[in-house]
Amino acid sequence: MKAVSLILLLLFTFPAALAGQDCDPVVIQVETQSGQTISLVQVGAVDLQDAASELYALEAVASAETNIFSGPGPSYDEVGRLSNGDSVLVHASNCTHHWLRTVLDDGQAGWIAARDVVLTGDIATLPLASVYTPVYASMQAFTLQPGTGTNVCAADGALGVLIQASTAADPVPLQVNGVPMMVSGTVFVQSNADGEQTVEVLSGETQITVGSMTARVDDGMRALIVEDALHVEPYVLADVELLPVSVLPESVDVADALTDNAPRIVGLEPCRVISNSTDSVCPLHFVNRDGDAIVRVEIEFVSAPQGEWSSSIDDAPIILEGDQVS
Repeated sequence: MKAVSLILLLLFTFPAALAGQDCDPVVIQVETQSGQTISLVQVGAVDLQDAASELYALEAVASAETNIFSGPGPSYDEVGRLSNGDSVLVHASNCTHHWLRTVLDDGQAGWIAARDVVLTGDIATLPLASVYTPVYASMQAFTLQPGTGTNVCAADGALGVLIQASTAADPVPLQVNGVPMMVSGTVFVQSNADGEQTVEVLSGETQITVGSMTARVDDGMRALIVEDALHVEPYVLADVELLPVSVLPESVDVADALTDNAPRIVGLEPCRVISNSTDSVCPLHFVNRDGDAIVRVEIEFVSAPQGEWSSSIDDAPIILEGDQVS
């Protein structure tokens, strides 16, 4: 069985410069592992380096007949089998290094017990992954750093990359400088020499995970990422209004995203609620676009006996008092 990853990179150059800008943008269209297409536009002098899963691949030769599972353990579904001497490429391991991840012929991930194969390299060089970690195709994961090359479509000093995924399709998993995101819409990502990262959501929404915090960032908002800290706030129109969004496949109105002043729940940290305890705390992270303090929030918990959980609630906060105060 072979691990095959078919990557398609197409470059489209738009001959006409954008009005009012000395800019001839190049749109890079990237096919993801799931077959969806995303568009990338470099803005300013930045360096983009591919960090696709396949770049970390090591050859693994089966030393015995072994099953391939859909996750890192025999409790997952069996999705394939290797015979003694079969060779595959593995590109990640779980946190214990007991299981190795490969890509099957149909593009899905499969997991093999490390004890049943002989690796051509050091397992410690493989990235860590869980059953939920996506398989990143070429340029679906990349590093972004300020560069020294030509200032491409510089927008008032901005340095970064525009990324657009269709809002009509499923969110697309991406990874920028090791930060995982689920993008549905258009974002502008910047990173400075100190490793600080900014993600401005120009349309749609993006889910960003940093440490134990996962935030849902709506259009008109930006996420500030410093080490393992994540902060969400409204973006400033002047910072994004000169970006060359007109070359992207879907239209984007960066000013329209700022017209909705409703408060938003942007993130929930993992926590445990004990029903008969009065001191259980679950940190919720809010953003109120109009600047008013959020003084009260109504939360509904849906519970069920263990193993019978069937649904959850993901709605905007209910306004109980004040003007745009939830």
